[in-house]
Amino acid sequence: MDSHAASKAESKSHKAVDPAAILNGQDSDAVAKPERKKSQDKQDKADAAPSGKSMIQLAALSDPDKADALKSKLAGIGVSARFSKVQTSKGEVTRVRVGPFASRAEAEATLQKLSRAGVSGIIVSK
Repeated sequence: MDSHAASKAESKSHKAVDPAAILNGQDSDAVAKPERKKSQDKQDKADAAPSGKSMIQLAALSDPDKADALKSKLAGIGVSARFSKVQTSKGEVTRVRVGPFASRAEAEATLQKLSRAGVSGIIVSK
């Protein structure tokens, strides 16, 4: 086998894990980015998400006390969030999301408000 074929075979043995898939409650071992183009297409679709499809995911917490603390912090800054239990390969976690938003711009404005309050998150499509 030539060096090109060897490096190609080696690259197939390593999977690139999709962090958004983990946050969406999918099994991190089963989710891999199959190729760059599909990943870019998915991002393009997320950027052009129709009304009501954008949400902000703040956390996926396995500790109920941390979920309660985050709920209190969000209430203190006037942000209402959805808390849902999700089963993952690492056990049950509480997924914390804000939204849905009428537009991506509205989601980005809320994300900036959260950021100023010290809460980080990512914009995801429903």
